[in-house]
Amino acid sequence: MVVEPFHVDPTASDRNLVEFIAEQAHRRPDAIAVLGADSAERSQLTYAELMDRAKSISAHLISGGLAPEEAVGVFMRRTPDVVAVLLGILHAGGAYLPLDPEEPAARAARIVQRSGVRVVLCDEEFGSRLSIALEAETSPTEPPRILDVAAIPTRATQTTCAFGIAPGGSRLAYVMYTSGSTGTPKGVEVEHRNVINLLLSACKAFAFTEADRYLAVSTLAFDISVVEVFLPLICGGSLVLGNRRLLLERGAVGRAIRRDSVTVFQTGPSVWSLLLDDVMFPRLRVAISTGEAIAPALADRLSRVGDIVWNLYGPTETTIWCTGHRLDGPGALDGSTSSAAPIGTSWPNMPAIVIGADGLESPTGEGELWVGGLAVTRGYRDAPELTAERFRWSDSMRWYLTGDLVRRQPSGVLSFLGRTDDQVQVHGVRVEPMEVEWALNEEPGIVRAAAAWYEGPGGRGIAA
Repeated sequence: MVVEPFHVDPTASDRNLVEFIAEQAHRRPDAIAVLGADSAERSQLTYAELMDRAKSISAHLISGGLAPEEAVGVFMRRTPDVVAVLLGILHAGGAYLPLDPEEPAARAARIVQRSGVRVVLCDEEFGSRLSIALEAETSPTEPPRILDVAAIPTRATQTTCAFGIAPGGSRLAYVMYTSGSTGTPKGVEVEHRNVINLLLSACKAFAFTEADRYLAVSTLAFDISVVEVFLPLICGGSLVLGNRRLLLERGAVGRAIRRDSVTVFQTGPSVWSLLLDDVMFPRLRVAISTGEAIAPALADRLSRVGDIVWNLYGPTETTIWCTGHRLDGPGALDGSTSSAAPIGTSWPNMPAIVIGADGLESPTGEGELWVGGLAVTRGYRDAPELTAERFRWSDSMRWYLTGDLVRRQPSGVLSFLGRTDDQVQVHGVRVEPMEVEWALNEEPGIVRAAAAWYEGPGGRGIAA
């Protein structure tokens, strides 16, 4: 199914992401912005409360000497307050760097050391864990200041409100660390204009309204969380802040969708295959598959779950999603391979070209996918050589070399064929086998390790 192109004004991306949410707070201050889906107290924040809290955090950071574009670590429990923290960092002109509390604290400590952040915002529990992990590191760099978020006043005062929203556009918004081919994680630097263009595109693609509720289950350290958190907020809808634990209990996602009147949900094909085994799984207004290739048979099953159903593609380096394909409607699976439904066509201001082995645009339409325009992020943090290897200038535009092999159909729709390397998506998360090998080699008693992916009954996995 080929979708008619939709337009997003590129100049709209010259702002700070927080401005869009502040406008919603001014228009509908008492509407629910964030609802904690799985906390005992069912905590929530209205738009006015969310912005008040964000301004207070912003003022605290500015008073502490936060520099423009300075990265601030976030290592917190999954509550509505963490959303205010992200907005507060952006409001102050900083960039947030999310750390996953469910991963080993040692990995978070290595990322903190590697990224050079001076401040990490934490809950008391996670702050203690991170401090212990940092003490075990042998890095000569000065350890960051760990700040307990509970110590920051809950509401903005007249003084804090004097701090306006910082500029956005080409300024840094967040740094997302992904698995690295050299054995250590690499940080992708993403600008406000990248995120805003993507979110405004998604608003149109999903016909998102203030009546919609988006259930978020991804860790903040995974790039899809950026859409889950910010899309409902810039559109005036509600973010239902769930937890990955919902995915582990049979029927839990369906119950959360029904209980909280959720209308939009996304996850990877390996999870969808389990969810759709539930004959009572509720119908959604928008259902999204992303993170890895979806088999045609599963795509056909998913197409019956929502009014609007998308298969979306994009690496972290191209700001989450850069192409999409509607799975609902006649002819949706035309152009599928034996193992993957199409990944569709480019979204607004995100051109895509197919490059052959000779380095030129492929006359047959088969080769490596390059993505350009507002999708392309700044590059890798403090890694100029790695950035130069994957990001290129051509025809006065900057492109990212995805490493994904595709075929462009006569209709313009892209079909996914595989990788040019051994990188693999496991449950939607990009994994470089070398990072697994590196972590194993650090363990006492292991002389040598090797890792590779395999296809099993539950989907793709890593064997070492």
